[in-house]
Amino acid sequence: MGCSAGGDEGCGGESSVSTSTSRAKSHKKYFKIILQIVVIFLVLGVGVASLINHVVNVKIAGTAEGSLVFVDGQTGKKVSTTLTDSDSDGFADSGQISIQNRADFTFKGKIIDLTVEKDDKTFLSTISGNGIWYFYEDSDLSGNLSDGDILVGKVKIEQGSSNLDGDTFTVAANSEKELRIHLYFEPYAAEGNYEISFDIIAVYDVNSG
Repeated sequence: MGCSAGGDEGCGGESSVSTSTSRAKSHKKYFKIILQIVVIFLVLGVGVASLINHVVNVKIAGTAEGSLVFVDGQTGKKVSTTLTDSDSDGFADSGQISIQNRADFTFKGKIIDLTVEKDDKTFLSTISGNGIWYFYEDSDLSGNLSDGDILVGKVKIEQGSSNLDGDTFTVAANSEKELRIHLYFEPYAAEGNYEISFDIIAVYDVNSG
């Protein structure tokens, strides 16, 4: 039998109580889920914080003395060697220097400002090809290479038994390499004391990114 319109209050009352109880249980369930999520985030937050927590700054110091590149066993600003007459024609034409690289990486060197002098005269020189410099007599005393200047000879520098790459050479880590210098003369070259001089500079790798 159903509840009358006038009033068994018991029917409607029991339904209302049941609904309220169901809602309370549902809210309690949602609260537990939210609480669990909060706890998980707190735990994760503590974990992440422990990973990025700063502990200590470390500094290790040392002293680097001298140079890691030696020329004929020397590290000074100037090294001298002597040309010898390799083919017994009366003109000293051959010499060599040793480049020692004691570093942990390849050394790349570049030859610059190559000049050839005879007694008190300085010739005009220009690079042409891999490790080849031609030198001329400055006929018009202009100080610059011009059409009327006379070719006297050439200088050829090799790295071991190989040509230079233009004016550069390389020495592998913890090894050494000989630079071989050859002086060639035109038939009309004058007698006298010839001297070749040049500078060696380091070529650095740079960050391009």
